[in-house]
Amino acid sequence: MFCSGSVAYLTIKNNLVKFLICKIENSDMIIHMHEGIPQNNNESKESIENAYISLAVEIIEGQEVYDFPEINTGSYNLIKEQEDEMPGFTTPVDEVIEKFRLQGMKVVAGKNLVPGKIYILPAQSDDITNDSFFSRHLNIENIKDEKMRELIILSQKLKNK
Repeated sequence: MFCSGSVAYLTIKNNLVKFLICKIENSDMIIHMHEGIPQNNNESKESIENAYISLAVEIIEGQEVYDFPEINTGSYNLIKEQEDEMPGFTTPVDEVIEKFRLQGMKVVAGKNLVPGKIYILPAQSDDITNDSFFSRHLNIENIKDEKMRELIILSQKLKNK
């Protein structure tokens, strides 16, 4: 079975709901599937994790390279502080940022597909240990792609749960 479709978003009762409008090949039947993207603090950690993983998989499968939006100031300061406490342990943050600026960024999964194992890497790197950030480190104000923006929001929610 082959499905081609388009995605639409609608807010229902303070939840952003994603609809995939899908037409099955060789059929006139249209299927409406939806997946809730948690938008309030009443959502369970599990539902946020599920939405985060689902969106991460969608982004990873797309294999897109995104513009690097820089990392937020708080994350930069924290990473820099950790770097100063353990010099030589990983690639210096300023070098990693320069790779991102030159190459753009991609989303990758670690060995296990769980929220703590989704990484942002420079587009030409596969070095999760030395070159990665978590999506919550990214400066959301500079994100143009809506899926990446959602991924950052979900990542931040998970961090706060």
